[in-house]
Amino acid sequence: MKLLAAFLRFSDRSFPWTLGNALAVAAFLVALLAAATFWPNCLTAFLCVTGLLIALAFLNHHAFLQLLHEGYGVRAFECGKYAEAEGHFRKSWARAQMLLPMDQARPRVLRWLTLATRAQGNYDDAEAFALKWVAQSEKSLGTNHPATLVAVDALAQVYETLARYGEALPLLERIVDARETRKSTEPLEYAKALDSLGSLWMTLARPERAEPYFQHAFEVASQSLDSSSREALIACGLFCLTRVAKHPNEAAALAESAVARAEKSWPASTTLADCLSVLAMVRRYQSRYGEAEEILRRSLDIRKKCHPRNPLVTHEDLGSLARILLHQGQWADAEECFRETLRLRDEYLAPTDLAIVTVLLEYAELMELMNRLDEAHGLRQRAEQILEFHKALHGDQQA
Repeated sequence: MKLLAAFLRFSDRSFPWTLGNALAVAAFLVALLAAATFWPNCLTAFLCVTGLLIALAFLNHHAFLQLLHEGYGVRAFECGKYAEAEGHFRKSWARAQMLLPMDQARPRVLRWLTLATRAQGNYDDAEAFALKWVAQSEKSLGTNHPATLVAVDALAQVYETLARYGEALPLLERIVDARETRKSTEPLEYAKALDSLGSLWMTLARPERAEPYFQHAFEVASQSLDSSSREALIACGLFCLTRVAKHPNEAAALAESAVARAEKSWPASTTLADCLSVLAMVRRYQSRYGEAEEILRRSLDIRKKCHPRNPLVTHEDLGSLARILLHQGQWADAEECFRETLRLRDEYLAPTDLAIVTVLLEYAELMELMNRLDEAHGLRQRAEQILEFHKALHGDQQA
């Protein structure tokens, strides 16, 4: 079945008109004409088509093997077997490099390699493959082609994961500028680009810079997309992030509306979990901690069911839950949540991620309340080291 799937995918390829391929097609046409004249039945036509595919597979064996390994890799990736998938994608990439320079298999396999290595925390290789993916797409499609912008976004995500925000920022700005030129025909992609750039500014603790992007994305999503679409709900939630401190009532109305729409259109999905997380944050700002805890626990259950093999999806909700439990005086439960949040971040994310600073400082506050001052000092010291790292890094970039 796997070989048959490879043949079917192989039949969709566009082949260069080499002498061998031209002769194979000519032989196929002659055989098909003869079959239609002397043996007009489905079996004969099937044999002719199969013969053509076998001939093309033999003449273009690099392309066939590239597709075969890519297919194996995709199936392994979808099953969460990232190491196995990477092995097949590397073999596919080796074959893809023997194809024509503009063959679309090249950027496609580089995309899979970027995803597979990043999923395993191998960020050095993920960055290298993403850079090649961007270069290949720019060469074959152009700098502002939608497929090229997808590659640029993947590279920016790698940089964000590595906490190299100064390198991610110009890439996301480039995507926004390029998407803006096609916002009337591709509003969804434009809204996503605005959200990504706004999210980076939120990570940099600059909500005043993030708010215009989130607001614009919310406006685009509201005007151009169905109000219950996943993208519209995400835009609504992100807009709440920058409104909750100054306009809590407005943020509450937005968050409640988003949850109601998500429950109707996206039940038991990560989209609903995202909306619940935002509503929990609003309830926390309203000092309604009991409601916030209940909402977050529901969000956590949904995420665990949707992604049983990827515990990282719970780390943000766990951090939020720890803060709420801290406010309610449930120190033992709060400590457990803080500890698990740090474990997940240390295992899957860069140790210099700015978002971890808030977790460290709040965990230190809990340790001080529990009179465990040495542990609190260690947590605060680590937070200060991360802040100093970024201060020095940004200083170097400005210089």
